[in-house]
Amino acid sequence: MMNKLREVQPPVIPFIGTYLSSLCFLDESGKTKTVELKNSQPSDDNDQVYEESVKIDFASSRRTAGLIQEIQMYQNEPYQFQVEPSIRGYCN
Repeated sequence: MMNKLREVQPPVIPFIGTYLSSLCFLDESGKTKTVELKNSQPSDDNDQVYEESVKIDFASSRRTAGLIQEIQMYQNEPYQFQVEPSIRGYCN
């Protein structure tokens, strides 16, 4: 469905649930940061000393950014709706 949506020229109103599902899947499936503990030189009293090394998964971050850019693309286009008096009367 998202592939078909990408073929259509805006203005388009996409089903936001598809994007939210994809964003949730990316969030749950992979971490954007991993922390490694490296053993450093021990002190005189033989206590272990560790250093943290943080690594960022840029591929996962790029996929998330790509989905957010698609959502923003659809929000940037103006929509020309015609007022329907019967619907407006129902809402008031």
